[in-house]
Amino acid sequence: MNYDPADKVSTIVYTLNGITYLPHYRHVNAYVKPGYGRAHFEEMSAAELIFAGAITSTEYLFSRVGGNNG
Repeated sequence: MNYDPADKVSTIVYTLNGITYLPHYRHVNAYVKPGYGRAHFEEMSAAELIFAGAITSTEYLFSRVGGNNG
């Protein structure tokens, strides 16, 4: 079998207290930390993360559902 690699796009992520928050793949302007959907369901907005002192950076992640990566 031959599989094409999935496209990755430059995406803004936030790091707060050593934990990287990634964009939720369905909810616009919602960011989640590792364990979301299993251990917890906490979501934070970009504004909440910045207010809490998060550092902004960029990672290459799989594109969001529907191609919206904002």
